[in-house]
Amino acid sequence: MQFSDVVNKGSDKQRLCVFAAFAATFGLSGYFLWDLLCVFMYNTPFAKGFNTEDVIVLRLCWIGGLIASLFVFWRFSEVIYRYRSKVFIIGVAFSIFPLTIAAIHSIFPGAVPMAACIVTWSIAGVSQAALLMWWSIYLSLVTTRYTPIVIAIASCLGTCLYIVVATISLPLIGVIMIALLEVISFLILMALMKMLPKDRVNESENYETVDYITTQGAIAVGTYGLVFGYTTTTLFSLGAEATVIGCSTGIIGSLMPFALYKFNRNIDIDISTIQRLTLPPVVIGILFLPFGDDLWRLFFCCLVNIALSHFSVISLSNAMTLNSEFSIKPLKRSSVMQIPVWIGIFIGSLLSAFIWLFSDLSFVDLMFVSIVIASLIVCAIAIYGLDDSVSKKQFYDLLTHRNKEEILAKEDSRTNEIFDAKFAGLTSAAKLSPREIEVFRLLAKGRNAEYISKKLVISGATAKSHIYHIYQKMGINSQQSLIDRLEEYSNKETLKKANALYDKNSKATS
Repeated sequence: MQFSDVVNKGSDKQRLCVFAAFAATFGLSGYFLWDLLCVFMYNTPFAKGFNTEDVIVLRLCWIGGLIASLFVFWRFSEVIYRYRSKVFIIGVAFSIFPLTIAAIHSIFPGAVPMAACIVTWSIAGVSQAALLMWWSIYLSLVTTRYTPIVIAIASCLGTCLYIVVATISLPLIGVIMIALLEVISFLILMALMKMLPKDRVNESENYETVDYITTQGAIAVGTYGLVFGYTTTTLFSLGAEATVIGCSTGIIGSLMPFALYKFNRNIDIDISTIQRLTLPPVVIGILFLPFGDDLWRLFFCCLVNIALSHFSVISLSNAMTLNSEFSIKPLKRSSVMQIPVWIGIFIGSLLSAFIWLFSDLSFVDLMFVSIVIASLIVCAIAIYGLDDSVSKKQFYDLLTHRNKEEILAKEDSRTNEIFDAKFAGLTSAAKLSPREIEVFRLLAKGRNAEYISKKLVISGATAKSHIYHIYQKMGINSQQSLIDRLEEYSNKETLKKANALYDKNSKATS
């Protein structure tokens, strides 16, 4: 049975949507695992056998490769979407290199030169970007009914998988698990993409382009990324157990939307709304971080991580929902929204590594750094103004433009109906085919062969052939003759109706 046959049946369609949602949840959790391996890399098989300095460098290379890939996806989104299958398969396949190096390094520490590791971990960023963009395309093409739930639960499952991988005693087993989970995620995604109707996928090439993020909004989101990079590296300085605990609290942030929003699509949830909710815990966590002992710092890192995980899940859900409902090209918009976040994480990771690992700052110095970071967040939010009016206007204009197009299409359809009714006798007498009648209408409006070929999506030769057959059937030899024939026919019909009306009135009078 073809997919197109299944979706036409109500109950079957519902079951298929639920099945696809379950499959997408498990598949997307593989991406979230890969994402967390990057952000919390310090306690994973990718960090085993390396010293602290090397782990910091490799993580920054991973994030750098991810940012560079996102820029490429944003800049060449049209070309990449056209060849998406090949590009993303190759991109995801690149993950075999960091997995292989990690496996070798877990068995023979120091066996691989650092220069080769730097290149390999940069390639890991390419794989992560490819997997993210491919999932973004899929989630932007399916119905939005289950999208928020799929993303939230997948985030929780991905976190649980990270905990298992990070706490496993044998690094090689961890690498094998990561490889298997990524293969499963990749295969599920491929199967889900195959299930989509081809016309739905092909139509997306003609979708609208909307960036949906202003410069002020990008800066505000970037500061959140900076805080995320800062706190995750701080957790690394507190030890392996603290890193796992800090990451696990992301489950709370991922599940919070169920309690706060209940995934009601009628609620207007945008970046500004989410930042209003998450700004207080983020600022408080940063300001109080220097106080107290390691347990104190762990608590406030967890507080920040809960808020930022909540922000991340809701932002991604909102972006995918808008992509689908407004038919927006997902590749460009998804990449442009992720770039400022990861640039912020890169800067925050670098800053935190210097403060907590490579320097011995006093309490006053640490307090100064916390005040500066908190001030940056507040200033960025103040400049942004928690105002999404510009972005909302883009969607409003897009919706207005589409409504105008629909109105014009209906008016054009109505005009054609009137034309066909008015000249039905003429076209019937000439024995014009349905396609020839379409060409006939355009000729009557003074259109040439080139316009007709574009309007009806036919070749120039085919358009000219139709025109020749119309002229032959009507016994004319030019477009002007056709227009004259229409005018003559119209006058005859008007005269006929006038005579009929006169006869009717005359009879009524007598």
